[in-house]
Amino acid sequence: MARRDSQNGAMATDAEIRAAARTFIASAFAALREEHVIPTPIYHPYVAVGRDYFGDTIRGAAGHAELERLLDETYPERFAEPLKRRHAEFASGYIFSFLEAAIARCARQEWSGNFDPDWPYSPRRLTRSSAAGMCRT
Repeated sequence: MARRDSQNGAMATDAEIRAAARTFIASAFAALREEHVIPTPIYHPYVAVGRDYFGDTIRGAAGHAELERLLDETYPERFAEPLKRRHAEFASGYIFSFLEAAIARCARQEWSGNFDPDWPYSPRRLTRSSAAGMCRT
């Protein structure tokens, strides 16, 4: 499904968003593995930016800027001019939540704690609200 950016008419398809999300997760997992954030302990599968990892590490991950741009363009009613709104929203907040959901999903016991972003996933399983496609079963 394609969504139109109301400001400049650009189109972002679900496939483009999925591809950017996958690139971002693979890069973020590599950075978090290097910083010993993942794999997480079985009894502490949930991580949070600012507590368990540094946000700038993730902002510098490959794919983050592209994913943020696509979300900003796809949902201008949510993310455009956030500082002029009473309740500002930023795409980066959703990106951090997506990453943390992917980590939690991979850390759960039924996923065997496998953090392998290169596992061949089913494109139908990876949506904006599901991180299931990032974990090897």
